[in-house]
Amino acid sequence: CGHLINVKNDIYRVPGVAIEVLALCCEIMLASTWGIIDELKRTHRVGDENAIHLTVLTSISAELRLRTYMANGGQRDNLSPLAKIDYQAKANEASDATFKSVFHIPDTKVLFRYYCRAIPLNRCIVDVVKDIQQGQFGRVFTTNIFDNS
Repeated sequence: CGHLINVKNDIYRVPGVAIEVLALCCEIMLASTWGIIDELKRTHRVGDENAIHLTVLTSISAELRLRTYMANGGQRDNLSPLAKIDYQAKANEASDATFKSVFHIPDTKVLFRYYCRAIPLNRCIVDVVKDIQQGQFGRVFTTNIFDNS
């Protein structure tokens, strides 16, 4: 079902918050998301492949946010996963301006690439927090945070 996505809240913040949680759980005190990912990898808290997935996820979220802002002419956060359709409104229907304030993503494969990483990451974060609370330290991800099924 196609619905508008708030790119800032629903996409951009997800990896940032998850990486901040990982940083807190692993006692990493760095301000940069990229620095945190590098430190998680350097200290073997995440493997090489999961570090790449975190980097890709963060990059996609930033790109989508910037593309949405550019297309919408500022900080308007609506992104549509649906293809753009040129439509001529009738007199009593929504104005053309309403439809123009939504960024229609030209290639929905990027959303697929995002969600293949974001959904497994969200599932893993809960387990990481539980493990840390129980005093189990080590690798924060025991599974790969990528699922294309």
